Amino acid sequence: MAKMNGSIDWDDVAPEQSKNGSNNGRGIFLYLKTGNTYRVRLVGGAVVFHRIFHKPADGKPRTAICEDPKNCSVLDLHKELKSQERYAIYVIDRADNKLKIMEGPKTLFLYFKQRYQSTKVKPGGPQGGDWEIKITGTGLMTKYTAIYLDPTPFTDDEKAILSDEFRENRDKLAKMFTPLSDEDIEKKLFTDIPTTNKKQMSISSENNIAEDDSSEKEESDFDLDF
Repeated sequence: MAKMNGSIDWDDVAPEQSKNGSNNGRGIFLYLKTGNTYRVRLVGGAVVFHRIFHKPADGKPRTAICEDPKNCSVLDLHKELKSQERYAIYVIDRADNKLKIMEGPKTLFLYFKQRYQSTKVKPGGPQGGDWEIKITGTGLMTKYTAIYLDPTPFTDDEKAILSDEFRENRDKLAKMFTPLSDEDIEKKLFTDIPTTNKKQMSISSENNIAEDDSSEKEESDFDLDF
């Protein structure tokens, strides 16, 4: 289940269901493109969220994050919209050894979960390793495959970078993928919003997480034992 800071346990990645690389000012993203192969080192824990996809008449795709697809008035009203369970995690991109944010579907993150379940070593922890990720196909036929390569304990330089990144704001990743209200989802997907208002909406969504007033902090994959 999701923790107070938004991260999840590896056992909770893509739970079984019953039969019923650009900088946007918040972080550098590693965009996984079909036909490419990437080598990455996972860092910390993953966060889970639900992204709604919409392609309007002008052809420019729009997306928004909802809290619960089963109880989203926007999805109820616009039956053509689709939502997808997605995951995000920090990675070290071995192409340039920079810390980035990687987003992907549950089919990709299942590889990480399966290795964790067989080894009990957290994929993003100090004893984790490098992965090779390959993407093929397009659209609904897009396929993600991941192969564990070898263990790569964090170097001293990497520890210093990660310490600065996470100890100042351990909840940063979760806040970046905070769900919007139904009203803001409707606006983001269907309304032409002036640039100033878009920035205000972005700030509003980032601040839409309740603060944890308790003195106890739950154990997290971001408590990397440096």
